Amino acid sequence: TRRWGGRRSDVWSTHCDLPQIQKLLDQHAALTNDRPIPRYQMIVDPNQFVTETPTGPVWVPCEFDISADGSPKLLGGPLSHAEPHLAQDVALPVLKAALPLLAKLRRPQLLLQDRRLQVVFKAQRIIVPGRRSDGSDSEYVGLWHVDGHREHVAAVILYYYHVDEELKGGDMEFCGREPMDILGIGDCSNNFEEFGRHSLRAALREEERKVANCRVPIRKGTLLVFS
Repeated sequence: TRRWGGRRSDVWSTHCDLPQIQKLLDQHAALTNDRPIPRYQMIVDPNQFVTETPTGPVWVPCEFDISADGSPKLLGGPLSHAEPHLAQDVALPVLKAALPLLAKLRRPQLLLQDRRLQVVFKAQRIIVPGRRSDGSDSEYVGLWHVDGHREHVAAVILYYYHVDEELKGGDMEFCGREPMDILGIGDCSNNFEEFGRHSLRAALREEERKVANCRVPIRKGTLLVFS
């Protein structure tokens, strides 16, 4: 177990083996085949399990009771989730493994014993194509966005149930919003074209980097918690 980014950072990781998860999610992915874009597959989509409020749709969470000894229990049985077997056999073991890391967070500091937690469950797959030549660069570039902007999210748990052995890179990086703010074309219409992988790499990688950040190496079985 390790803390990343120094004392001012609330990013923790460890390694754990949960071999049953990949088989279950692969089976579900083959059934749904939800691929909105070629390099991205949504396996469990929380946006398909929402309730309407006056301000718009919000995610419907699973609920877990955490006992005094730190053991989580899924509530609701078949009504716990749109895919209750995945909530029981995927979300529950990941939450159980992550509880010791959640207890280390300081912002916010979570009191977990004898508590009921609401958890939004999401699973996805990112496909990075192979390099076609030595000079080419294979990468996946997502869209800068905010998830859960109507919910009060206290912490995030990520579990990497599969990472291809041929993948180079793929580390998880955290930084302030400073370099990302220029993505807003309406706010910074004079310089948004200057934003790209080279300028971001210069800001985060060079010896005199301009933006404080931390970088967490990722491999199969990495469990990452942050707030």
